[in-house]
Amino acid sequence: MQTLGKLSFVLAPVCLFASFFSSAVLQNNILRSVFIILATIFLILTLIIKVMNTYKHTNEEDNP
Repeated sequence: MQTLGKLSFVLAPVCLFASFFSSAVLQNNILRSVFIILATIFLILTLIIKVMNTYKHTNEEDNP
């Protein structure tokens, strides 16, 4: 689960860079929109995984 969080944390900026590249070089707004949506999904996924890991560690400390 942590690997997925780390991977999505890395892929979000890559998607943002690809969106700006596709907008500037290819001038394709649909592709830009897709990359921005993917980056947003990756960031949300990263946050969800981070919250789940924090919740899991908090429960382990409270219930030995």
